[in-house]
Amino acid sequence: MSVKKSRSFAKSLTWRVVALITTFVTLYALSKDINMATMATVITNAVNFVCYYYHERIWNAVNWGKE
Repeated sequence: MSVKKSRSFAKSLTWRVVALITTFVTLYALSKDINMATMATVITNAVNFVCYYYHERIWNAVNWGKE
């Protein structure tokens, strides 16, 4: 069984959208500063998007738990 890179990319992208929304809402609720919440959300989610993509690719190479 193999997983295409495009699937990993789409999965990463949709998860980042969910995470982006929850991150922004949380930061804005805590700070009431839309500029800080926006910048922190963009930076955090860009870094996490890249990390998650490579995390998925590495796990796809691991046979443990696959049937």
